[in-house]
Amino acid sequence: MQKNNSTTVVRELPGKGRCLFATQRAAPGDTVLSEAPIMVSLPSDAPALFALLEELHRAAPFACGHVRSHFAAICTLSQPPPVYAAVMDKGAPRGERERLQHEVARCARAAAKLLPGADFSDLAQLICGWEFNGFPADGGALVLYDRVSTAAHSCDPNVEVVVLFELENAAAAARAVEAEPAAGGDLVFDDEERAAYERYLKSAGAPPVRKGDVFDSRYAGLEFRALRAVAPGDEIVFSYCLTAEDLKRDFRRRRKVLNLRHWSFTCYCDRCVAESRAFLRDARGVREDDEGASSSDDASDAPAALAAVACDFEDY
Repeated sequence: MQKNNSTTVVRELPGKGRCLFATQRAAPGDTVLSEAPIMVSLPSDAPALFALLEELHRAAPFACGHVRSHFAAICTLSQPPPVYAAVMDKGAPRGERERLQHEVARCARAAAKLLPGADFSDLAQLICGWEFNGFPADGGALVLYDRVSTAAHSCDPNVEVVVLFELENAAAAARAVEAEPAAGGDLVFDDEERAAYERYLKSAGAPPVRKGDVFDSRYAGLEFRALRAVAPGDEIVFSYCLTAEDLKRDFRRRRKVLNLRHWSFTCYCDRCVAESRAFLRDARGVREDDEGASSSDDASDAPAALAAVACDFEDY
């Protein structure tokens, strides 16, 4: 399956799955992709459900180590079909759905008391979609994107992630709702109708601003900006969590940091593979030349390090 927009394309890459590629040139600092989320999952949207899942997690911890993905997945059950299909379409490592089956059954049994009639048959795939593609945000939220979520991690990123915010004038929007006349007088809304009308007003144009109005910043999405020149056909890659200081370290340190920050994969980006192979050659050279008798600190570590790297390559 291939998804296009004017600046990027999503396509299958052997051994990696769906990845994001540039279709246009970008200079350093240029925007490569800007995207609003498909869905935002907030604990405050369904506090009773979130509390229930936390109770289950305390009794027998979920494999993810948290409840956010399970919560977001159950909330997805009530989303419109396009959102539901987009979450179902997200990829996950082989075997993850099967690994979750026991806790999925626990969640479904418990959540059915709050959501009678809900169909939980896709819950394992929905949890995987959120766990391996969602972005954590403030307030315990998880945020899911269409194309941003397909970009792979690299220790040699060619884009950086910029969080986008927009200004919201809630007071002016409320005034616009209250001032809008109806045929028989003032509009009378229930909560759902009022929310729908406010969305309509915002899409139709910003309401008038008065002196003294206070603007709130609101999360609006993510943007990829080029760190170096990007050519058509280049894979778009970014660092999932490594800081500039982390990226200065060698591949062993970077992989350790990724795991400490709960990214449950071993990085095989081009940079890590090149450094691993160089280290493997050097370690073998030390053993062959010096029979393990070198006084170098690095050499004394070589046999154990060599074994560790060799194990990595068996999984690659």
